[in-house]
Amino acid sequence: QTNCIIWVEGPSDRIYLNHWIKSVPINLIEGLHYSIMFYGGKLRSHLTANDPEIDDFISLRRLNRYISILIDKDTSEEGKIKRRTVSRLQQEFNKGPGFAWITKGREIENYIEPDILRNAVEKINKSAIPFLNFGIEDNRLKYIKNGKEYTLDKIKIAREVVKYDTNLKI
Repeated sequence: QTNCIIWVEGPSDRIYLNHWIKSVPINLIEGLHYSIMFYGGKLRSHLTANDPEIDDFISLRRLNRYISILIDKDTSEEGKIKRRTVSRLQQEFNKGPGFAWITKGREIENYIEPDILRNAVEKINKSAIPFLNFGIEDNRLKYIKNGKEYTLDKIKIAREVVKYDTNLKI
């Protein structure tokens, strides 16, 4: 059994977290020291960190006592409605052992340096570059071209981004 489980919304979060963990000078091994599991953003309302008495929720602490969770801030209107669930999870996880990390930006992609993200996007889809926004609360992978909305493939972009050195100061 792994020493700690980090719960994330999806595969691109796992790609970024593993990249960042490997960039620090400690030798943590995925599968031994930590494992990263997916909960899928829409499923978070069915999760709990602490309350085994609530049968409707999946108790994550029953799977592993040392847990953390990464939750996108999601500044969309739909995301604002989910604040109660996010607040509940944050309180439960922060009771420990473990913690909740709510991104300051809209999602994990907002922690990628704009130049690195721009380079990655250019390799995946050159036509998207002039239409992307790189603000802290922007959906950095959504672009509008000729009045039509497109979203870049998060996993392809993540795999390209991790080819670059990371900046953990962001």
